[in-house]
Amino acid sequence: MGSDPWDPSSFSGVSVSLFHALKDEGVLGRTFGLDISRFEFMMRAAPRWHPSKEVWRRRVYQSRAYREALTRDLRRKISEDDRNSVILALGSYADSPAVYKGVAPVITYQDALGAEYWLSPFAPEAIKRDTALREQHWSFETGVAQGAARVLTCSEYVRRAFGQHYGISLDKVVNVGVGCNTAFPKAMPRKDYSQPEIIFIGKEFERKGGALLSDAFAEVRRHVPEAILHVIGPPTRPESLPEAPGVVFHGFLSRNDPAQAKLFYELLERAALNLLPSRWEPAGIAPLEAMAYGAPAIVTDNWALKEYVQHGVTGLHLADLTSEAIAAAILDALSDKARLARMSEAAYSTTPERFSWRGVARRIIASAEEAWAESQATKQLVQ
Repeated sequence: MGSDPWDPSSFSGVSVSLFHALKDEGVLGRTFGLDISRFEFMMRAAPRWHPSKEVWRRRVYQSRAYREALTRDLRRKISEDDRNSVILALGSYADSPAVYKGVAPVITYQDALGAEYWLSPFAPEAIKRDTALREQHWSFETGVAQGAARVLTCSEYVRRAFGQHYGISLDKVVNVGVGCNTAFPKAMPRKDYSQPEIIFIGKEFERKGGALLSDAFAEVRRHVPEAILHVIGPPTRPESLPEAPGVVFHGFLSRNDPAQAKLFYELLERAALNLLPSRWEPAGIAPLEAMAYGAPAIVTDNWALKEYVQHGVTGLHLADLTSEAIAAAILDALSDKARLARMSEAAYSTTPERFSWRGVARRIIASAEEAWAESQATKQLVQ
C-alpha cells in the first residue's frame, strides 16, 4: 500500500529491506505500490467520519470499499510479464489472488491479520462494536488467504492465528520470519552502565505502550537518578510524555537524513536497554534493531514479541502490562550489571543469525518455488 514501496517509511521499512535482499538473490522482478487518488479516498472517508482519528482511519482502511478500490488499482497495473513470475504481495490490502487468477501464483507476506487487531485491548470500543465492519474486514482477508498459493508470516504466532481465526489450513501458511532493518555493526558496541540509557522506538506512542513507560520511568529515576530515557519515533511530542528529568524526546529520526541517521545509530550503540511494552504489536522490528546493537529488549509477553526476545537471554518479557511491572523489570535488569552485559552480548550475537533479511528472502524463495511448481503441475493437468 502506497505509491512507492522503496520508501523506507512504507510498510515499516520491511518492503525496501526485503526488496534489497531479494535483489541480491537475483530473483526480484518489477515492484510497485497500490494507491488511490486523494479524491477517491475522501469519497470513502467522508461518510465514515468519527471524532477519533484512530477510529476514522480504521473505518476507512478496513472497509471492503477501500480494499476493492486498491484491487482495481492492482488490475490496472497488471502486466504480461507477470505470467512468468510468482507474485509476492505484502499484506492483504488488495485481492491479489483474484486479480492474478489464471495468470500467476500469488504468495502473501503478512506481519499480522485484522482479527488480531479487533481482539486486541488496543482497539477502540467504537471499532469493536462495529460488527458490520469487522465482518467486511475478516471476510476480505480470509478470501485473500484462501486464494493465495502460500501465506507467509513474520512469526509463528501469526501463522497459527491464520488457522485459528480464518480457518486457513496451516499446511499452506509458512513462518519465514522477519529481518532487522538496521545494518549490523561490525563489533559489539561498548556500553557504559554507570549512566544507563534506555530507548523507546515507535511512531505510535500510545499503541506501543509509551504512556505506561513514561509513568514507569518516573519510578526508575527515583531508584536510578542517573538513568536516561530516549524517545524516538513520534513526529510530535505525545501528551502522555510530559517534560521530566532524564526524558529526552527526539521525535522522528529519518535514516534518509545523514545527521538524523548518525544520531539514531549513536543512541543504539549507547543504549543499555530497549523498551517496547506494546498494547498490541503484530510483529515489532524495533527490538531487533536495538538487539543488533547489544541492547537487550524488555517487551510485552505476547504476540510475536515473545518469539523475537528470549526471556532472560536477550531480554525480558513483561508478564503484566502495567507501569509498576515495567518499572520493576527495568530496575531488575539494571540491578545486575554482569547479567545485563551477558544479555547484551547474547542480543548482539543472536540478531544477525536469526533476523537477517537474506535468510527471510531465501525462505520466501523456497516457498515461491513450491508455489510455481504446483501452478505448473495444475496447468499440465488442465491441458
